Amino acid sequence: MTDLSKTGHVEGVGVNEVVGAARADPEGMVLTLTRSYVGSVWSDVMQLHVAESQFACVLAFRNVVTRYQFALSLVALSAVAGAVQALVLRARRPAVYERL
Repeated sequence: MTDLSKTGHVEGVGVNEVVGAARADPEGMVLTLTRSYVGSVWSDVMQLHVAESQFACVLAFRNVVTRYQFALSLVALSAVAGAVQALVLRARRPAVYERL
C-alpha cells in the first residue's frame, strides 16, 4: 500500500479508531470506506476488480504450469525422437557394414 492510500484509510476511519476498525472488519474495511465516501457503485466496481485480479492470478499460474509442461514435453519428445532416429538409422544400415 502506498502512503497516500494508508493516509486515506486513517483519515477516513479516524486516527484513534483505525486499528479497531481494521480488527473488526479486516477484509471489508476498504470497501466499507468506499461505500461511505463515494457510494455503493464504486464499492461494487472495486469488488469486481478484486474478483478480476484473482482470476488474473489463477490464469497466470495456469500459464506458468502450461509453459513448464510444454518445455518438459519438448525435452521428452527430443529424447524419444533421438531414440527413434537411432533405430531408423540402424535399420537402414546395409548388411555389409554389419559384417565388418
